[in-house]
Amino acid sequence: MTTTHRTNVGGVGVGVEAETYTREEHMDDRHGLGELGTLISELSRESTLLVRQEAALARAEMEQKVTQMQKGATELSAGAGLAYLGLGFLCLSLMFLMAYVIPFWASTLIVGGVLLLIGAALISKGKKDVKPGNMTPDRTIQSMRETPDAIRGRAPERRTHHAQ
Repeated sequence: MTTTHRTNVGGVGVGVEAETYTREEHMDDRHGLGELGTLISELSRESTLLVRQEAALARAEMEQKVTQMQKGATELSAGAGLAYLGLGFLCLSLMFLMAYVIPFWASTLIVGGVLLLIGAALISKGKKDVKPGNMTPDRTIQSMRETPDAIRGRAPERRTHHAQ
């Protein structure tokens, strides 16, 4: 009998098909000679299912993160374009306003220098925020760390990042 095991990862449904057997199908061997072989076969199927589910979880999580990054990049681009346009008009207004007090060439140098400093600070912060480490599938890694303990029948250890 084929069943589909489903899990939900951040709103994304993930399905993995696997063969499942009833207890009666496993107990067909009346002498118990094939029970070890059946158990090994079942272990193999369950291990394969586990690996497939972990792969499906990783794939779904990465798809979710890529979609999130695409949406964020689109929003950033649109916002940056509008802000750039608005900033241009404000800078022109500021330069003309300052020209009443100081020469026009000096007002353009002052406004340009301030904008250059602000731009450099934003570029520096943006480089820190856009790192490949932000694309790590954290939940999948945690699940893969807990799986061996669950197979052994132990409660998973909670790993902390604090040095002791």
